[in-house]
Parts: sequence; structure tokens; C-alpha cells
Amino acid sequence: MEAPRLLSERPLTQLLREAVLARADGLVVVRDREGVRHGVWLRGGYGVGAHVAGRFDPLLELLRRRAQLSAGTHRACLSALRDGARSGALAIAIGGVAPAEVREALRTQLVARIAALVQIAASEGYDAWLECVAVPQSEQSVCMPLGSLLRRGEPAVSRDEARKRLRALAKQLHPDRHGGLDAAAQQRLASQLAAATATYHGFS
Repeated sequence: MEAPRLLSERPLTQLLREAVLARADGLVVVRDREGVRHGVWLRGGYGVGAHVAGRFDPLLELLRRRAQLSAGTHRACLSALRDGARSGALAIAIGGVAPAEVREALRTQLVARIAALVQIAASEGYDAWLECVAVPQSEQSVCMPLGSLLRRGEPAVSRDEARKRLRALAKQLHPDRHGGLDAAAQQRLASQLAAATATYHGFS
């Protein structure tokens, strides 16, 4: 997979799916208009972590808001973080949180970060690429299939809004707007439109 490549030519979700189909290990970098790097960590084609620069969403705070941690155990876990332990392990050991609850909180955290990256890509403009590197242990929070991540991270849209998006895409991909492209490129555009139309009608 080439890098970098402007994602105005290819949706972020498509790049992620390509990386998953390749069972890639590494970081899908998302660079916004300000040049700030964000990213999604993949291991064996599964989403295992993500970071959004400037976003502060600590796991311990999420568990506290879910009433999995009391104010006291929350403070105790924060104090223990100074020793380099991981938040989830501390929540289990000190706060008595069930491992299943920690895993679900980590899934929620990862989905929220993916949704934030999709929003950055949709509203601000960006480019992105895959860096095939070893995934640091510190970046691996939970292992989730990409399809589940994207379904849970996509904002709900009305049927009218989905129709407007499809019409806008059809105008963008119309052959008359891309007369200078060769036959192969024209076919790729037609395939993108066909896939979007199938998704709109529930055949994805």
C-alpha cells in the first residue's frame, strides 16, 4: 500500500478496510490540515488502539463515570499510575472492576476515537497512509474487528441525509467530471459509486 496518498481520492474507511484485508500490522496515520498526526493501530488486521491528538479520554475517568470506580478507588488508581502500570490492570487490582467491564470500557474508548477520526476526515480534510511498523505493547488496548469498530463509530444519519450523501457522491464521481481519466480509473470510480449505492439500499 503506497504512502502517503491524499485521502480526498480514497475514503479513510476504505484505507482501513484495505489494511484489514491485508492483515496489516502497523499504524494508519491520519494527518489533518494543521499537519497534526492521529492514527489507528492495527495488528493482524484487527483494530487494537487509536489516538486522537488533543483528545483527553482516560480509561479510569470513563470507569468512574460508569460507576465502576468509586471516588476513592479512582484516586488510588491515579496515584498508582505514577509507577507505570496500565489503567485497566489498576482498575481490576485496586478498584475491583471485573475484567469484562474493563474490556467493554476499552471498546467504548476505541470506538469513540475511531468516530472522532472519521469526523476529522469528513469535516476538516486530511491525508492518510499505512506505516507498516511493529505495534508497541503500550498502544494495544483491545482487539476489535474493523467492521464492528466502524459500525459502532459511525454517527446515525437519517434516510434523507443518506440520500443527499449518495446524490453528492454520484455528482462527484460522474464520468463527465473526469473526462481525462483512463478507462481503468473510470472503472474504479464506477465501482465506488456502485458500492455506495449498494450500501444505501442495504446490500453492503
